[in-house]
Amino acid sequence: MDLTKYILFNLIILFSGIGSAQVVFKAEASKSEIGLNELVEVTFKMSEDNDSFSPPKFENFEIFSGPTTSIKNTFIEGERSYEKSITFRLKPKKTGNFVIASARFEVAGKIYRSNTINIDVVKSKKVDREALDALEKEVFLKVEYLEKPITQQDSVIVTYRLYVSADVGVTNWRKTNDGKISNATSDDITPEMYKIENTEIEGKKFRSVIIKKLKLKPTKKGKIKISPMIMEVTANVPTGKKDIFSRNVLEDKIIELNSDKAVIEVD
Repeated sequence: MDLTKYILFNLIILFSGIGSAQVVFKAEASKSEIGLNELVEVTFKMSEDNDSFSPPKFENFEIFSGPTTSIKNTFIEGERSYEKSITFRLKPKKTGNFVIASARFEVAGKIYRSNTINIDVVKSKKVDREALDALEKEVFLKVEYLEKPITQQDSVIVTYRLYVSADVGVTNWRKTNDGKISNATSDDITPEMYKIENTEIEGKKFRSVIIKKLKLKPTKKGKIKISPMIMEVTANVPTGKKDIFSRNVLEDKIIELNSDKAVIEVD
């Protein structure tokens, strides 16, 4: 066989091998049954990199967080394997048996669809009140302001700050109610970037971050009334178990946090 034919023969084998490589596109859920007060992670995995991914509508669920993307490249005996994962964290809207529809993905002009996923949503699972009370001492929301009377010519800074102890972590949060302010105008002066600050409360170490910061100007004498801000927070809590590397095994807990009501006297 001459050299030209040999090269051509090997190129044909190479490209037919590439063309016949099977594209993998699948969907996985972290749980098949969840309570109404729990989250489920739905991950779409694909063996090709492409920006044509289209998620389903997630009917009967709301997107709590995501999408987050991770990429895994592995090489075994010279063979490369690629996997891209796109993950959504979903919160159910009601109880029932629901189907997560297929996502869509296009590679080289061909459309692929993931498998569907069945998820049972049952009534909210019983909450360990004692454990929840303990957790709320580790993660809490405070409204901070100068607690003294002001005049109508003054302004006052009001800061909503999330505190997280060094013993737990927080992977996500969202405001479900911003709270209401009466008898004052407000300018939002929240920093554009979150800045984590370290502090101590009664000898215990905490990290804190500003969630919202407002500059209030009273509109009349009397009282500026501030109703609570409400947030949902996903906290990573130690289970007391260890993995094979002796690291703490964590589990996610969704908790609802409320800041206190606030009243500022205006002379």
